[in-house]
Amino acid sequence: MYTVVVVDDEPTSLSHICTIIETKCSEFKIIGMAEDGKSGLEEVRKKHPDILISDVKMPLLNGIELTSLVKKEVPECMSIIVSGYQDFEYVKGAIQSEVCDYLLKPITPSKLKAVLESVKNKLEQVYYEGRNRLVQKICRGGSTDAKTLHKYFEAESYYAALIRKNGLPRRFFCGTGIEIFSDIHEQMFIYGRDEMEALYILPETILFNKDFESIVQEILNKEKKEQQYLTTILVKEAFGVAELPTIMKSLYRALDTKSIVGVNQILFLEDIEKHTGKEFKQISKEENLKKIEYLIKESQYEKFREEIKHLFFDWQRQKRPQLWVEGMARQILYLIQKYHNDTGFDSKCEFMLDDAFFYASSLEELLESLYFIFNKNLKEDAGSLGKVDTPEFIKIIKAYLDKNISEQITLQTVCKKFGVSQTYLSKMFRKYENTSFNNYLTNIRVEKAKELMQQDKTLFIKDITSMVGYKDQFYFSRIFRSITGKCPSEYIDCM
Repeated sequence: MYTVVVVDDEPTSLSHICTIIETKCSEFKIIGMAEDGKSGLEEVRKKHPDILISDVKMPLLNGIELTSLVKKEVPECMSIIVSGYQDFEYVKGAIQSEVCDYLLKPITPSKLKAVLESVKNKLEQVYYEGRNRLVQKICRGGSTDAKTLHKYFEAESYYAALIRKNGLPRRFFCGTGIEIFSDIHEQMFIYGRDEMEALYILPETILFNKDFESIVQEILNKEKKEQQYLTTILVKEAFGVAELPTIMKSLYRALDTKSIVGVNQILFLEDIEKHTGKEFKQISKEENLKKIEYLIKESQYEKFREEIKHLFFDWQRQKRPQLWVEGMARQILYLIQKYHNDTGFDSKCEFMLDDAFFYASSLEELLESLYFIFNKNLKEDAGSLGKVDTPEFIKIIKAYLDKNISEQITLQTVCKKFGVSQTYLSKMFRKYENTSFNNYLTNIRVEKAKELMQQDKTLFIKDITSMVGYKDQFYFSRIFRSITGKCPSEYIDCM
């Protein structure tokens, strides 16, 4: 519902505009009226409407002066000027800088509806971008007030769920993820800190005869792939909009404490919060790493690898979260560098560990990547891998990606094709392309989509989706908008 303040010094004209809006424009609500420019300005200052409709000739403050002040003080408010034909040239100049649209007298319902519809389209974009910024701000730890929340989330109650593919977001290599936002017309709000994640916020009013859990299950059925695991956290009960910031922060915190490498999980936030801290017996670092340290110190590498495998599978059975296991992997790496690296701590290994946990779709894949990192520091060279760490080799991989863009390519399939580890290939993309593998692949898919749109504007979006390697048209649209700033249909219209 968009809010309106109407200002006109003629009571009959003021009443006429308000009557049309109240009876013919159901998406707009009048929250203030005034019979002179000065009173109109006070109404706008006090109520912050979405739209100001103002006559051009009024006492104390005319319409042009009023809209100019409103533009400065309440910049998000969109102004519509009402004028007679004799005033049109005077108003036309103001339209360029201050006024969103105009109405010529006599005002008819069809004229007013057409202008409001035009302004509504602009407001939809403003609200869409504002809602995105608000959720982004909350996700990053920022605070907000109840009024702002209600402005962008109008329903009284919501459901929410967070779904994560594979490991947690990277922490050390900035700029490697593409933020995802739902399309402007989608009823369910969606936000992902990167393309591997989606936070779903659904108004209770649009559930109809379905329950939220079954909707989430439908999403999971679409997302299921062999080479990934999913961590899903749902809120069982609907919650008020005022609780949204707390719910969001709790979902992200729960994901951090519950994500287990290689394990599919569907969890309820209420259950997690009820049992926090009671999941498993705490085991000290010394108990876990005493034998590991001995094997590293004595250079018993084969036994070291066997012990690592045994420990990591034990930790998975104990439901140790990724963050905990990552901390242990880091401790093992420090021990290796302590006894076997003359130059001391190698910061590049932090990035490699980050990649290893981010990309691994199973514990076996994680161990393969960790062995590569550990062996590198144990001075056990990764065989002939050094021979492929060249610009020529990365060109071959890029050519393969270009040629097979319509296929379901993943880091895992490329590594299998070229016989290199995930960690190694990730490292090469950082080194030669200054971006992650996922980012590179996503960007070339979007560029290919743009090329297809330019070649043939009659192609359906669903066909383009398939031709650039995506299964889900809505997911492709979100990715496309995140990179280009426009959804696919808007992009085609602008060409």
